[in-house]
Amino acid sequence: MQPLKGQIDADASDYTVGKVKVEVRFVKASQGRWGALVGDSPDPLASAPVATPTPAAAPAVGVRKPRKNWEGITETILKSEKEKSPDEDPNVGGDSTLNSFFQKIFADADEDTKRAMMKSYQESGGTTLSTNWDEVKKAKVEVKPPEGSEWKKWN
Repeated sequence: MQPLKGQIDADASDYTVGKVKVEVRFVKASQGRWGALVGDSPDPLASAPVATPTPAAAPAVGVRKPRKNWEGITETILKSEKEKSPDEDPNVGGDSTLNSFFQKIFADADEDTKRAMMKSYQESGGTTLSTNWDEVKKAKVEVKPPEGSEWKKWN
């Protein structure tokens, strides 16, 4: 702890202890402006004895707990988790992975399969995707919304 720049009047100084802070009010022993709060160069009254508070008179101040570094904890957890590949977990990557999966199926398919995929997707409003041309060519593909939802035509 560094010494104060000047002397204080311990009898005139006081303190208050609140729930979240301790306020200490020091009264200067001599009037005037200090160039800084702490310092090595003594003021003119440095030779005067300084009253130091006794441990019984000083308020009990708890030790401040260090703050949690939540960013560091998050980074540690994310680094420790091994990223899964789409082969290990088909849900990895979300929509972009699903889209690339369907693109791969379409690119590797024969003409009948491509025709079935396009017809089933368009006629069902995007609710069905079939690769079986023999089934799809017979009739219009029905709209099959997901369970718990209702299909509405917007045009």
